[in-house]
Amino acid sequence: MFAGQNSVSRRRSLLQALCFLFCFGLFLFPGISRADTLEDVARAFARKVGAVLQRNHAVKLLWQNRSSIPDAQSEMLREWFEKELGIESVAGSQESGVSALHVSVEETPSCILLVAEIPSSPEGQTRMSAFPRSALPLPDKPSTDRRLQKELIWQQREPILDAVEFISEESKQNVLLLLSRDSFSHYEGGKGHWVLRSSKPIPAPEAPTRDPRGQIQFSSEHENQVQINLPGRVCEVKLADESVPTCKPGTEPWVQAQLLTSACSQVVWSLQTDSGDWSTPDRVWVRSLSASFAEPPVTELEVPGPVISISPGKGLQAGTAVVWSLSTGNYEVYRITIACGS
Repeated sequence: MFAGQNSVSRRRSLLQALCFLFCFGLFLFPGISRADTLEDVARAFARKVGAVLQRNHAVKLLWQNRSSIPDAQSEMLREWFEKELGIESVAGSQESGVSALHVSVEETPSCILLVAEIPSSPEGQTRMSAFPRSALPLPDKPSTDRRLQKELIWQQREPILDAVEFISEESKQNVLLLLSRDSFSHYEGGKGHWVLRSSKPIPAPEAPTRDPRGQIQFSSEHENQVQINLPGRVCEVKLADESVPTCKPGTEPWVQAQLLTSACSQVVWSLQTDSGDWSTPDRVWVRSLSASFAEPPVTELEVPGPVISISPGKGLQAGTAVVWSLSTGNYEVYRITIACGS
């Protein structure tokens, strides 16, 4: 085992040395224009690999991102490389006896490298291609042309665990779904005038719970059906009829952050909130999906109390936040959107 680990370590050190020398040579004799896109780089590298790859020998692609570039950019490089070379990824080829073409994304302080280990001979061959870090697309930066805004759409004295608002594809009206501790309510209308369509009792749990929380999730298979996640239970609710929700024991992952889009750009943001106590107002904010918690939010706003839940609507155009107002004592539901301009 230790001999194998030492072999891997030596190979890794050798590869890093080659990467450094390759990037140093690229710095002295630049071969990639700044006008080249990442697609150009990936396709040119595929042609370089294809020139020595034995076409009569079946291979499968094993792609690894060992660099700090986002996985989304690595996946784009893989797709362009794969299309240009005309081979399948490892998931698409499970035949026995098929050799593996190992391609990794490596890095040095100044370069990003594509390294291919080609199974065309007993000892193998290696091909490399490099491009400067400056060729990578710049990440989205916080901008004052985006701002969060909230609109109060519902309030009541009784506790609300979760709320979801969306536009019905059938009636073209706004739909508001409210989940309380023991019931599920379905409203239609909007603009301050909601009409109750149904209110269904939630079956009581077999044992009392001290964790009064819940989450509404849309079903990906049925337009008129939603799933409710409760502590220790999962319930299915049909919106189109008067049937009682059906619940079964189970535990689903609790979604902490939701996705949100805007007309400002095609970027998908992560909608998040504070997780403080019940004595202070919370904030709601958005940040890039690839951003760390150390980075500042793109934009944020304060709400009048602790946030009970946040949920996305269909199409991710607006989110919904349930807030317990410290000033009124009411449970308030806000529509959260990203606005453009100052």
